[in-house]
Amino acid sequence: MPDGSICCTSCYSQPESSAAATPSVSTFQGPATSTPGRGCPQHPLLPPVAFCKTCGKGSCVTCDFFFPPNLHLCPVCVATAHTKLTPQRKKYMVTGFVMAAVASLAIVIMMSGALASIVDNPIAIIVLGAIMIFLVAVPAAIGSGVAWAAYRPGGPNSIGIWISMIWNLLLLGAVVLLLIINALN
Repeated sequence: MPDGSICCTSCYSQPESSAAATPSVSTFQGPATSTPGRGCPQHPLLPPVAFCKTCGKGSCVTCDFFFPPNLHLCPVCVATAHTKLTPQRKKYMVTGFVMAAVASLAIVIMMSGALASIVDNPIAIIVLGAIMIFLVAVPAAIGSGVAWAAYRPGGPNSIGIWISMIWNLLLLGAVVLLLIINALN
């Protein structure tokens, strides 16, 4: 309060006697301490109440920056503009590349005709085609999804995120185009 009195942070009511409710520095016990290395970087003896969405460090009540709906940032991440990829976004981007590589390998095998000598009847050709489409479409769809998860609208996005997203979407488009061509024949 402006006059120096204390109020409850939950209901904003004042205690009966503000002099009795005001703790002195010598009698204040403080919150439970945290284990070394696990607490707030600014206040190592205080336990973290939230973890930074960007760097993963814990923040105490004083240092936690909360943004709705459920975004917690530490003071360092709030003060700096992040142009690098966070570890989570980098993981999504790499997963997108892996899925695109798997789908590309499957489409190369399918288009090369390397498996044509294995099949000898029309039903086997249909089953093999369905398996190969599954091996192309599913990884390309997963890769598109994780690349989209790495994308930050209005924020910095590396060229790797764009390549991963476009590569997977092109593979998905190729599958759809091959299915349309097959349906027309």
